[in-house]
Amino acid sequence: MSMQLAIKLQHWRYAVLAVGIILLLFGALPTVFGQNESKAFAEAIGQANLRSGPAVSYSQIGQISVGTKYPIVARSAKFPWYLIALPTGQQGWVYKDLVKLTGDLGAVPISEAEINTPIAATVEPVNTQGPVAAVNTDAPAAITNAPAATLTPTSQLTADTGVYIEAVDSLNVRYGPGTDFPRIGTINKGTKYPVLRRHTQFLWLEIAFPEVAGGRGWVFRSAVTVTGDVNSVPTTSESDFGYPTLTPTPAMVVTSVPVWTVTPAAALSDHLATLSNAIYDYMLSKHFEPGTDKVGSAFLMDLQTGERYSLNPGLAYSGMSLIKIPILVSLYRKVRAIPTVEQANLIGLMIICSENAASNQLLSYLGDGDIYRGADYVTATMQTLGLKDTFLVGPLTVDKPAAGPTPTLVPIQSLTTTADQISTDPDRFNQTTPSDLGWLLAGIYQCALDGTGPLPAVFPDQLTMQKCRGIVRTLRADNIPAMLRAGVPDGIQVAHKHGWVNEVHGDAGIVSTPGGDYVLVVMLRNKKWLNYEDSFPTIAEISRMVYNTYNPATALAQTHTQPVPQCDLGSIDPRLFVDLRSGSLPPIR
Repeated sequence: MSMQLAIKLQHWRYAVLAVGIILLLFGALPTVFGQNESKAFAEAIGQANLRSGPAVSYSQIGQISVGTKYPIVARSAKFPWYLIALPTGQQGWVYKDLVKLTGDLGAVPISEAEINTPIAATVEPVNTQGPVAAVNTDAPAAITNAPAATLTPTSQLTADTGVYIEAVDSLNVRYGPGTDFPRIGTINKGTKYPVLRRHTQFLWLEIAFPEVAGGRGWVFRSAVTVTGDVNSVPTTSESDFGYPTLTPTPAMVVTSVPVWTVTPAAALSDHLATLSNAIYDYMLSKHFEPGTDKVGSAFLMDLQTGERYSLNPGLAYSGMSLIKIPILVSLYRKVRAIPTVEQANLIGLMIICSENAASNQLLSYLGDGDIYRGADYVTATMQTLGLKDTFLVGPLTVDKPAAGPTPTLVPIQSLTTTADQISTDPDRFNQTTPSDLGWLLAGIYQCALDGTGPLPAVFPDQLTMQKCRGIVRTLRADNIPAMLRAGVPDGIQVAHKHGWVNEVHGDAGIVSTPGGDYVLVVMLRNKKWLNYEDSFPTIAEISRMVYNTYNPATALAQTHTQPVPQCDLGSIDPRLFVDLRSGSLPPIR
């Protein structure tokens, strides 16, 4: 070989090496890392999305599940993402908090490489570790639950961490750590806010935010400038921020951890676990069985601990007159101060007498004269609160007069929800679930108790403590001597709304007892027709079972269902209207 040729070859080798180094540094070599050399491995905690680059803005190219360890072949220097290798030879980026790490990351090379080859199929190895809890598969995407509330005043959450944030630009503040949570305000560059907590799984920070009733909110960490050591602030790994996960589940009994406390319990208390099984067995004994024509569901929440469970969840039911609770909340959201005399009378007729005509007049008010817009206002209020299985898309049915033409109805369409809208054949234009109503009642209770919780935080200028106390006062005036009230002793405060149509009967309320306050919602359905002799005693007995669990020393020996009296404006206790028109209502406890 000539000297000239040797020099050219040497120059060529240097050139190739230089190009390789440049491409590696700028992330232009998409899948060049070998998995055999890797000394670190990642296993999905539940399920985790794989993306073409180290951020959720990159396209999803696959998914991994718990049960298999994948070699980590590279890591981002800028973001907490790992590049993993699959058995197929393909690669993808995964967020670090969604996987368990084993091995040594020290020897893993740095890269920002973008993967241009989509993964042919989702990687789903066999799970040998039992059922996997539902978790977010990406970060920092939103948690599927919604906002946190606490019985402890939020002012007790110290803001003296010495850590502050300032928005890079105008930035939304949200109720929880994710973009799916309601926006509760905005912050701008130039103002600093104390950091209260940071989330361990998502890139969000909780800040002191005095502009809302709860006094706090969440911001996306990458959109703010941090002053101080953010690693020194308290952390939270909560995945439940005050509302239920709206994904249906086939399980008959579903338990979950407290929502009103910062530190959740691991499981239901023994007495509530026993109660849930007892109610389940009782419903089966009355032939309200999942998957049949005769079915029932229930929701119970302890308002002291936040513990709750659902029996036969995930089913949509005809909203019947229980939808009047959302109408009442929406009405108080819109009225500027206290109800007018006319509005107070209509409220009494809607809640106590369950008059649909009065309800429709209030819907017309909500829609500024358009009853369909009023129904949309109710639905939008529930959707904004995160209660996405509850909707009303038109007026409530009113018996047609004996004479006169039949009016032409405005064409309306039903809505699709996350609940099962087939099994119970619910009303296409008026639907809800026990859990949605239960969460709404819990929010009303919290708001009326101390002015905190999801209602005033999401609607800070529209739903105040006094307005929520007006709602509770109205619901307590529903004196129907059956269902929930028939399962507790006389004198026990029950803030509730009853309802029934041909095939569905239900009752939903806040029950205040010496042994503790709780929310109980029961809905029963029988295809085509449900007998009152069957439904009323069943709901009353479930109510008695719950009351006795909370009050064993004053247990009720038997239920006391009575005939339901006729109702009109003159039969309503006039003190209700005096209270609703007063400027200040007393505390609910």
